[in-house]
Amino acid sequence: MAFVGVSGLAEVLCTDANRAYDGCADGERVEGGETMPVVIPDEVLKEAGLSEREVLIEVACRLYDTDRLDLWPAAKLCGLDRLAFINELQRRRIPVFRPSVDDVEHDVETLAKLGRES
Repeated sequence: MAFVGVSGLAEVLCTDANRAYDGCADGERVEGGETMPVVIPDEVLKEAGLSEREVLIEVACRLYDTDRLDLWPAAKLCGLDRLAFINELQRRRIPVFRPSVDDVEHDVETLAKLGRES
């Protein structure tokens, strides 16, 4: 069984398989806030071809992709630094930078101003 506990900016990933990596005990809170345990049967992990760590990365990428978490909180959720998380997003073809319509309009205005000044 995989035990994955997560909350906003906290991460707990404590099982026999990764205890040495995380240095924690089952159910131990690793970083800030309360945790929510999620138990994923081994059969499901095996069928999906994912390790417990990969599940956390998948969840964090999905939460980022659906605008439920910003980049840094999503990276922290799966225990990655910003660059490593950006690499995971790129592997999944999830856009890292998503300018809004306002951002694009502002850029177009700035370019137009710069063009007139030259």
